[in-house]
Amino acid sequence: MLQENPNEAIMPDYTAEEHSTLSELSLEAIYLQKEEDEEQHLQLQQEEEEATKLEEWKKNKNKYALIWHGKVPSDLSVIPAAYAI
Repeated sequence: MLQENPNEAIMPDYTAEEHSTLSELSLEAIYLQKEEDEEQHLQLQQEEEEATKLEEWKKNKNKYALIWHGKVPSDLSVIPAAYAI
């Protein structure tokens, strides 16, 4: 049971200096915590994406094989076959 009537209680002065600095500090702490949480979330998301890409690459090695972009040989090179010798 309530001992006092909350409607009759004295309302605190939130414009006072002590409340403004306290609220600024708490807002800053909330902002920093939220920023930290977002950074951790992004880092976890990037790690998951990298793990997924690595797993996909391991499954389909031929699909992700490197293609050598060099010049086409212009000389006619003769490669003898073993049965032709």
